[in-house]
Amino acid sequence: VRMQVHDQQTAGADFVKIWYIVQGTDTEKAARSTLPLVQAAIDEAHKLHMRVALHATQRISAQLAVEAGADFLVHSVDDEVVSREFIQLLRKKKTVLCPTLLVGLNYMKVFGKNYVFAPGELDITHPDIAATIIDYPLPDTAAGNRLIGRVNSERARQFQALDDSIMQVNLQLLVKGGVTIASGTDAGNIGTQHVSSFFAELAAMHNQGMDNWQVLQASTINGAKAVGRDTVWGSISKGKTANMLLLDANPVDSLANLRRISRVISKGVVLRPDSLVLYTPAELAQQQLNAYNAHDLEGFLAPYADDVEIYTFPDKLDAKGKDKMREMYSFLKKSPTLYCKLLNRVVQGNFVIDHEEILGVPGAPFYGIAIYVIRDGKISKVYFPEVK
Repeated sequence: VRMQVHDQQTAGADFVKIWYIVQGTDTEKAARSTLPLVQAAIDEAHKLHMRVALHATQRISAQLAVEAGADFLVHSVDDEVVSREFIQLLRKKKTVLCPTLLVGLNYMKVFGKNYVFAPGELDITHPDIAATIIDYPLPDTAAGNRLIGRVNSERARQFQALDDSIMQVNLQLLVKGGVTIASGTDAGNIGTQHVSSFFAELAAMHNQGMDNWQVLQASTINGAKAVGRDTVWGSISKGKTANMLLLDANPVDSLANLRRISRVISKGVVLRPDSLVLYTPAELAQQQLNAYNAHDLEGFLAPYADDVEIYTFPDKLDAKGKDKMREMYSFLKKSPTLYCKLLNRVVQGNFVIDHEEILGVPGAPFYGIAIYVIRDGKISKVYFPEVK
């Protein structure tokens, strides 16, 4: 264990993370049996001036980890309501805790085929990852359907509901007890998308009694404390690295204003938000396909230019502009079973050609070709060859 910690430092790791997961009916006995390994990793990391994060979701493993010197608990305790003594221990040790309230529930939503993208979520979620959520469980296998059935069982629902309620109560107790809370999502897990999940997590923290200012602290200075960088960034003061957002509205009034970004300042360099994330032609085509299958009309229109032109191939202009396109595709909200399956995609420069199968409507399946032309980061033209 000590050698592995040195290996991590040599590799340039910022901190060490330990999975401290115990199994069996006697969780305390199991936790104490592996505690010497955890202790060794923490001691060695601290000798090397590295902080240590712990995945310890059981109360006993979280307690033992903090007593051993853990700097950062990356998840909530979800097996029991924490005691006053546990809260005092975290305060005494100055341990930071990240609640991650939604990651477990998101697994349930995806595997139960109940995940619904929030308005605007598809605009900022990576299109390829979002597609895997929408398309689950394609191919439609027996194993996939058995999993859907198990996840939607009453027993599974009750188990997840109990976990959720314990985590919610614990966050309320920890905040009231003065424990340092940092925001985070565990994004990358199934159903917890990078970027978009952050806003949902902040809303969940707010719903459990954290006021907007506490949520903002959790997302700035407390995150810096978690990784031991609060003297370098995390707040605005002379001598600190200039990492900050300039917003068009006050997030203290509403957390929704965090999405109204005017400028990003990274290490003192001022950047426009639209210069940071540029979708490839294939990603733009996938983004609109995802929204089509999610029956999200505004999300479907987002990748298109305001003056988009829709043609019957080769040159018959059928519609021009987003307003006209909105009228053409108003059926998306009225056809809950409509689904467009991508059979093949060809990308050549700024052209994307999709071969599609339309399912879920009377007379289906239908087959068609869509040709997308991308200009200046938006879909500017679409051609539909007539199928005869």
